[in-house]
Amino acid sequence: MKKVLILIGLLSQFFLVACFDKELANVGGISIQKSEVNYRINNLDKNLMDSFGKDKMKEIVLSGIIEETLVLLDLEGNGYDKDESQKIKWEDNIRGLSVHYFLSTFLPEKYPVSKNDLKAEYQNNRASFKKEERAKISHILVRIGKDFLDEQSALEKIHMLSGKIKKNGSNFNDIAYQYSDCPSGKDGGELGYMDKSEMIPQFKEVVFDMETGSVCKEPIRTSYGYHLLKVDDKEENKYMEIEEVKEYLSNIINIKNLRDEYKPELYPEKMIGASKDTIIGKTVKSEINYSYADILNDIRIFMGTEDIGQIKKDADFSRRVIDEMILARIMEDKLKELEMDKNKNYSEFLGIKKKEFFINNYIKDNIGSKITVTNSDIRKEVLDNSEAYRERYGDAFVNAVRLNKQIDRDAAEDIENKLTNELFELKYKAYIEELKEKYTVVIN
Repeated sequence: MKKVLILIGLLSQFFLVACFDKELANVGGISIQKSEVNYRINNLDKNLMDSFGKDKMKEIVLSGIIEETLVLLDLEGNGYDKDESQKIKWEDNIRGLSVHYFLSTFLPEKYPVSKNDLKAEYQNNRASFKKEERAKISHILVRIGKDFLDEQSALEKIHMLSGKIKKNGSNFNDIAYQYSDCPSGKDGGELGYMDKSEMIPQFKEVVFDMETGSVCKEPIRTSYGYHLLKVDDKEENKYMEIEEVKEYLSNIINIKNLRDEYKPELYPEKMIGASKDTIIGKTVKSEINYSYADILNDIRIFMGTEDIGQIKKDADFSRRVIDEMILARIMEDKLKELEMDKNKNYSEFLGIKKKEFFINNYIKDNIGSKITVTNSDIRKEVLDNSEAYRERYGDAFVNAVRLNKQIDRDAAEDIENKLTNELFELKYKAYIEELKEKYTVVIN
């Protein structure tokens, strides 16, 4: 009788889930459930939710899942997920994803770090959690030099712009957008948050004595020209709270425990003149013998295109790289020992990541790789909108056939990115509309 009751209980739980879940859309026979939308909503940034509102955000998320599903159907229909080169790339990707999941999710869930250990580790590392005073600033630049204004004219212009700024600074960003000679003008002159080490000396001398929201209307001279400054926000010196760094502390403790358990030994000196079979590290537990061939493969997977020649030139760097790579092997050995592959949440995690991997690569290969923006395209954009670019970057930028200055090349790169994004958006929207014609989409 007890077994029957348990079975009834399980069935009732299933029935409740089925009742409370709801199909919000169907794409080519694939059902999109309310639970999937809610899962993604719950993992979004709170500020993003507040900006759009919950109902609008649900609409955006559902639309995104529909588009993902359309692309997935298309790539599967074209056999992209069966392509050997893509499968090899995915297999390589699994190693990095698995190590990350093991350290950040699986291990902390299986062996939670105690509060006392977290507190002790926090105190040991507290100095590294200090957040230096920093300020979020915007500026207006009037450039000086060849092809730009002379000293006197620049000073007259910056004083004129200073006079246009309201006392409360509310129109500062609008004026920066219209008149600033810096590429940041397109963003209203915003330079973002900077601490003292990141700021040029002339700014640093002024900014940290200013109040939030205030404007320095007295021109500041730098090697670029004259600037006006606005402090949008300030953050004082403080230490991050233990809750903010809890995951980091947990990782440190778990890595220490793994090192104590496996007792890795490193031989960076053997990197010089090493053959593929040369052992450059090993562990006591599991007797992992880490070869030069292993590190070449692991660097490719975990670090990308890092130059092995440059690594070998620096003994300390060599040691750190071997240490990191052999630690990944230790975690791979441990996750096998703990049978992480049988964990349902890990399997679901890999399933989501696999779908993301193929969708992103497919879009990149079929849309992104076919978009090219030439110098002629950039030149045409500048000439077609010469007045706007003249105000933003100056006559010299609009008139120049060749860009000799870095600041002008940066501006051209911004325009190239803008055109690339616009072309991608147009092609992607057209592609999605084609897929909607190809596959039936029903929104409930």
